[in-house]
Amino acid sequence: LKNKYLWITNISGWITNFSAGSIVIVNMLIIYSMRKDYVLGIFQTILGTAYTPGMLLAPLLVKKFGKKRLMLISKYTIVACSFLSVAGVYMHSLVVILISTYISTMLGSVINIVSYSITADIWDYQQYISGERLDGCMGIFGYISSPITTIGAMLVPFLYGKVGFSSDWNILYNEAIRDKVFLITIVVGAVTGLLAAVPYHFYDFTEKRHEEVMDEIRKIIGQKLCIGFDGPVITPEFRELVRTYKIGNVILFRRNVISPDQLRCLTRDLKELILTETGIPAIIAIDEECGKLSRLDHIGLQTPDAMDIGSSGDPGKAAMMMKNIAPGMKRTFIS
Repeated sequence: LKNKYLWITNISGWITNFSAGSIVIVNMLIIYSMRKDYVLGIFQTILGTAYTPGMLLAPLLVKKFGKKRLMLISKYTIVACSFLSVAGVYMHSLVVILISTYISTMLGSVINIVSYSITADIWDYQQYISGERLDGCMGIFGYISSPITTIGAMLVPFLYGKVGFSSDWNILYNEAIRDKVFLITIVVGAVTGLLAAVPYHFYDFTEKRHEEVMDEIRKIIGQKLCIGFDGPVITPEFRELVRTYKIGNVILFRRNVISPDQLRCLTRDLKELILTETGIPAIIAIDEECGKLSRLDHIGLQTPDAMDIGSSGDPGKAAMMMKNIAPGMKRTFIS
């Protein structure tokens, strides 16, 4: 609930819900004005194609305008289309209303795609501020949205009732009442669309800020990882891994060790690389289990078998072994 961006998107959605219950003007115009039901299928087919260009153009438009600007442009353009619909009602022009509805539907698909993208960004921000993703907790807003949606859905039917339209759909054959119903539908849609755009003016989680947040998240995750690589020198693949995912810790094995001097150079280079890419000192570990599972015996570090020390029951032997190993680790810069 402390995530302001979740409030912005949810408030916008709640406002939109006040236009729920509106009729589809094109359908009603065809059925009750033109009285040619077969035309309805043709126009539904035409309107159905409006989703495709919107979905195809959305990624390109996001790159050009950014998510916030594209959201606002789309919402305000849909509001502008409402005025075109008003003109269509007064002109009794199905073509004008169809054009307005087509543009609104196309932009609606753009808004839908941008909304999903913004929601993903917001959950990235949630992980940044709380340390947890919490995508599954989105339903908590349902406790607030359910009563708002219920109340909001009553607005349009209430206004329809004021002009004589309730459960008797045949009344829409009356041109005067039908035009009033159409105007109510358009005005409510325009007002709610306009108000629903307002919260997005406070949305300041830009693409640049999102990338900064993702860098911080990668760094936090990278500090929890300890990974290895093949060979006695840092590979290009490992450098790229550290650079991309901000890996903070490394574990070495026999495959990484040739000689004491080589090991010192390797651990020094690893620490420089990780400090440069993450700004945090690295932890360099080695899988040294002593005895038969020693990774350093071939460069002069001889240790007794851990099982032998454990079976002796003498803590002093374990302490002495660690005391003997520690100087060698320090000389090779192993943490």
